[in-house]
Amino acid sequence: MSMLRHMRDTRDERPVLLLYGNPSRDRIVFREELAELEKGSHPALRVVHVLSRAGEGWSGETGHVDREKIEKFCGGDLKGKAFYVCGPPPLLKSVIDGLREGGVEDRSIRMEIFSFLD
Repeated sequence: MSMLRHMRDTRDERPVLLLYGNPSRDRIVFREELAELEKGSHPALRVVHVLSRAGEGWSGETGHVDREKIEKFCGGDLKGKAFYVCGPPPLLKSVIDGLREGGVEDRSIRMEIFSFLD
């Protein structure tokens, strides 16, 4: 969120696609703030929510953020694009492996790891 807020505050016009995976609609953190950012023009933000346990009434994307979803929304050619991946280690591994398989070089991938302490 800090990067998106900074882009808003500095009126950055670069396009941003956020593929945001969550278990269910009620678990989407920053849902309202993301919707407000998406309505604005800084940044040029598109949010795609991907729910793993969507439940009835959800008409959006389901499953997990994976190579198939990335290619669907970013276009088939992933080379030359920058990717920022944030999440727990299993998600990072899965997404980064998919990006590499899609021809994305490591220098185009940035990651932030978070995990809950046991």
